[in-house]
Amino acid sequence: MGNCFSKSHEETDCDINVSCYNDPSDVYVTIDDNAVNNYHDNIAEPVNTDENSIYDQLFSNNHILVAAIDFGTSYSGYAFSFRHDYQRDQLKISTNLWAHNSGLSPKAPSAVLIGPDRQVEAFGYEAHSKYNELIEGGYETNHLYFEKFKMILYTVENLNNLTVIQDICGKEMLAIDVFGLVIEYLRNHLLSRVESQDSKSMLQEDMIQWVLTVPAIWGEKAKQFMRNAAAKGGIQNEHLILALEPEVASLYCRHFPQSLTIYGTRSFTEALENGSKYLVLDIGGGTVDVTAHEIQSDGTLKELYQASGGSWGGTTVDNEFKKLLITIFGSEVIAETTTDYPSEMVDLMLDFEMKKRTFEPGITKHVSLKCPTCLFTTYQKKNNVCIEETIVTTPIGDKIKFLRDKLIINSEKFESLFDNTVNKLVMHLRKLLHLEQLMDITTILLVGGFSDSIIIKNSILSNFPNIRIINPEDCSLAVLKGAVLYGHNPKIIKSRICKFSYGIGIHVKFEEGVHPEERKRTISGSDICDDVFDVHLNLGERVEINTPRLEKVYHAQNNPAKIAYLDVYASTSESPMFVTDESCNKIGYVILELSGVKETNESTEGTETNIEGTETKIFVKAFNKVTVSIHIKDGELYYKAKESWLHTHIPNPDYPDDDEIYSRIDEVNRIPCAESLVFQTPIKNYILVAAIDFGTTFSGYAYSFRHDYERDKLKIYTNMWAHNSGLSAKAPSAVLIGPDRQVKAFGYEAHRKYNELIEREEAMDHLFFEKFKMMLFTTKNLNNKTLIRDISGKEMLAIDMFALVLGYLRNHLMQRLQNRDTDDILDENTIQWVLTVPAIWSEKAKQFMRYAADKGGIPSKHLILALEPEGASLYLLDIGGGTVDVTAHEIQRDGTLQELYQATGGCWGGTTIDLEFQILLSTIFGSDIISKINDEYPNEMIDVLLDFEMKKRSYEPGVTSHISIKCPSYFFEVYEKIHGVSIREDVKTTCTGKKVKFVRDKLLIYADTYEGFYTETLDKLVNHLRQLLHVETLSDITTLLLVGGFAESKVIKNSIVTNFPLLRVINPDDCSMAVLKGAVLYGHDQKAIRSRISKCSYGIGTHVNFHEGIHPETKKRIVNGIEICDDIFDIHVRLGERVEISQPRLEKIYHRRVQPDFSNTASLYVYASTSKSPMFVTDDSCNVLGCLSIALSGDKDEKVQSALPVDTDKVIQSAISGDLNTSVQSVLVSFHYVGTELGVLVRVAKTGKVLGAKFDFLC
Repeated sequence: MGNCFSKSHEETDCDINVSCYNDPSDVYVTIDDNAVNNYHDNIAEPVNTDENSIYDQLFSNNHILVAAIDFGTSYSGYAFSFRHDYQRDQLKISTNLWAHNSGLSPKAPSAVLIGPDRQVEAFGYEAHSKYNELIEGGYETNHLYFEKFKMILYTVENLNNLTVIQDICGKEMLAIDVFGLVIEYLRNHLLSRVESQDSKSMLQEDMIQWVLTVPAIWGEKAKQFMRNAAAKGGIQNEHLILALEPEVASLYCRHFPQSLTIYGTRSFTEALENGSKYLVLDIGGGTVDVTAHEIQSDGTLKELYQASGGSWGGTTVDNEFKKLLITIFGSEVIAETTTDYPSEMVDLMLDFEMKKRTFEPGITKHVSLKCPTCLFTTYQKKNNVCIEETIVTTPIGDKIKFLRDKLIINSEKFESLFDNTVNKLVMHLRKLLHLEQLMDITTILLVGGFSDSIIIKNSILSNFPNIRIINPEDCSLAVLKGAVLYGHNPKIIKSRICKFSYGIGIHVKFEEGVHPEERKRTISGSDICDDVFDVHLNLGERVEINTPRLEKVYHAQNNPAKIAYLDVYASTSESPMFVTDESCNKIGYVILELSGVKETNESTEGTETNIEGTETKIFVKAFNKVTVSIHIKDGELYYKAKESWLHTHIPNPDYPDDDEIYSRIDEVNRIPCAESLVFQTPIKNYILVAAIDFGTTFSGYAYSFRHDYERDKLKIYTNMWAHNSGLSAKAPSAVLIGPDRQVKAFGYEAHRKYNELIEREEAMDHLFFEKFKMMLFTTKNLNNKTLIRDISGKEMLAIDMFALVLGYLRNHLMQRLQNRDTDDILDENTIQWVLTVPAIWSEKAKQFMRYAADKGGIPSKHLILALEPEGASLYLLDIGGGTVDVTAHEIQRDGTLQELYQATGGCWGGTTIDLEFQILLSTIFGSDIISKINDEYPNEMIDVLLDFEMKKRSYEPGVTSHISIKCPSYFFEVYEKIHGVSIREDVKTTCTGKKVKFVRDKLLIYADTYEGFYTETLDKLVNHLRQLLHVETLSDITTLLLVGGFAESKVIKNSIVTNFPLLRVINPDDCSMAVLKGAVLYGHDQKAIRSRISKCSYGIGTHVNFHEGIHPETKKRIVNGIEICDDIFDIHVRLGERVEISQPRLEKIYHRRVQPDFSNTASLYVYASTSKSPMFVTDDSCNVLGCLSIALSGDKDEKVQSALPVDTDKVIQSAISGDLNTSVQSVLVSFHYVGTELGVLVRVAKTGKVLGAKFDFLC
């Protein structure tokens, strides 16, 4: 038995002073979980302490890296920042991007697959995918699959190191081990990521400051549990600090820029300035945390009210949905399905997870969820009736229905699933805002993953209309990035409000009339009052962080034992009397080793309690040979013994008109440009660059404020699109257009809403387009009247459809900016827009996109086009969904890029793989059935192809044994109806049976069959690269940048690495975002691209005097009695020629003879050729691009007076001398590149006056 504390000073061997400090360098000690009931002595008197030097020592930090882990209920991730980056730019924070079926996300689901050896086999999206593979393959495994398990730390009352947790199949494992394994995985993944940035870097453990986030409302047990788990996961306790989630989110939000309009100009300031008071509402997957802060004059944070909240996060809505499933199918069916087909239920809940975040009240009419086939079969087996028949007879039959394999929930019922969460949240906020301390709060920071839910956000906006709501760009990352900031500067938090009363259980001398009789005990002949709660920190008390407090003195009774205990309690009462009160809870105890204490009555021991960092602390020190100092840090205890600081825990742990008449202009000659040219330049006073990457398969946008760019060029924001697997920085290039020919939905939402319309048979007047960008590359005669067909054959002007999509993305971006801060309005004249286009696109396609953008609300004067691979090179083999672009660059001494060879490529992108898959489907089911499905249920086929799109990006050669595609029930029904046999059995008898198989409603395609889809694409790609690398100008290329959405495919990457072993292949983490982010950089600095190599010869169709023996007779024509040679290709830019961007070029002079129908406009027809020296515009290598429309001045002295031929030499001389005969209207024309587009300058030869001229490639 350890030594107990008694009151008798005469019998005292050791007095103890208890005080508070913070020591990040202390050593952790393990304490036995089996606590003993101990009796402690009274407080003798306060003792002043002055050890400020201790605090400086405790905050001394030699770390060079801060690494933060945000272990969330639904999603988890990590971030890190080097100290030198932090000192230069505090927001220079790196996050990991987790690959999934829809791209990359900065967080992954909190799901882990643990193997038979009880080690992590996969985490996040990969865990879900591999677990599905195990189930589908029919493997008998001893694996465990856990997801959303963090909430156990909040819900389990007696949490300890022996607490057991069950996986989704009921298999058990120690919770401390599961949490430890996950933290270890994230730790190792982070270290590997840091090392991959520089393979020569060697980080020592003591160079890293680890930060682990925890909810502010967590108990002390849960906090210590996480610290113990972290220690198990390889994070040494002396290098770990815990960060309160809403508190660190506040730190990050302080850097959130707010734009202000001041007399027509724009300026920026931080969203939250000194003196600001605000609430932080952190809505996560499991809990809701609310804190209140005030920013002090020195920039530190002062807590205004203790942290509060509850378990009202996203999982409460999940639970309501599970209850609904039980109401529909019955508890037995759900239990059996969960046990027998756990992966199917995981898929269903993932689908629901995204639906609950994207549901729009008042807009979404119903929610459609794909139910696993096993639910229907299990129900029918148990009830001998189909669920579709029985549901209509139930009380919820008017709110729920089934359509094939989909569960349709009407909007009213679906929204009701949120009632419990919304009501508790709103009620709690009202209560807080009525508190005296918080009555002047005018701002709420809305952060956390579940704050993305439109229902949640709308509820807060509608219930608190007078409150300014700030919802940061990356609200789901506010906690994570804030934790990094906190790790660099823990002193930023100045004070906190205690959310409990903390104290020590003691006994004191019994006083009649003061203490209740039932508390009286007699020890060594003295009457004592037992179980007294000796308060060190009071509930609601403001505690200055890391500031010494008064000590309290305790003494231990005379006992030969070498160990003594202090029991530590927390109470929800401001003034708890006894530790046995209902408001009290024992949170652990302190073990004191007394062996080094000298037996003397002169020693005193004092106790002091304080809050340091995020944790409450108690220090104990003895004023004799052994000094003991103990503190509580939330759930941790620190002590100082034998003159060394140690650390322990609490054990509980515009277009030309059609009727314009153009007159032909003849070539005369080329003369140098006498004046500097005026080129289109970007707007100078922009404050924001906004880029749109309109891809074949996926699209998205990004933006960057100028002040951010000047500080950190890579501070670029992207939008996160919600889908069934989480959040992605891009969305499918799919659009749903309504009867009013306006966009109803885009991306994932377009898929979902189109499905709903099909299910309700309301899709007749709607149009659904997807992967439509390729038409701009494949359509030869592209113009403003080109039509495009949707998936059901309905037609629409392509220019209108593209304009609608670009308009939608523009508006979405603008709304996103406004949503950041409800008080902020951005002036559109200060935005520089950038639109990405493939480098191999023609000028027709480029102009088409520019016109579409203008029609969509992006003024042409504010728009520049960026070539996709060039943009990526700024952030190069660009493999996208539709095309493959290849460009070659050399970095110049001034950092600009010079193109080495013209852009090349072809339509060998991801869509070629899609075509192979569709051929396989026709082989399996029959082309007639596939055609029937496409005609009757196009939405079903869309779902299948979308699923396949995701699989082809995540497939791993040599690792993935098969891919699994979920087939709609209609596929099976139609096949069986036509053939009278199940496709599942029939396929086994065909040659295709060796390539695929069916498992319930899933089509499994074996690896060798799947990889065969890539054969043609890889052959074309590899052969093209070989040809390029044999070109003389590219023979010394040593590095290849692999970017673009399809570059995420490991099949593509492995093939390139294998076929070009001597090349250094760089495949960035966010390769799918390289083009988009590079476009933002290009928007900020277009001079970064110095020159380009022309990929065609460009010129004008003219006629010249016919010369016998030189010109072919077939080209001879007689005009006004003069023999001319027609169809001459007058070259302005030659194939392979290096063209300096926006630099003056030689002009050519053209003149026009008088015509009876003289007009004030003229046209030059522009051609492109794949030949370096084209002779005639009718050559096979040539095609007409369009025309150059010139607005002639029409001045009287410039009108033509004679129809006689013009002497060429005289015209040239006159043009140079400025003495041109007015009988000829002559112009000087030069081609150049304006940014990425072909530009033209036309001037009057006589005066030099610049004429209005523009290319029309869409005529």
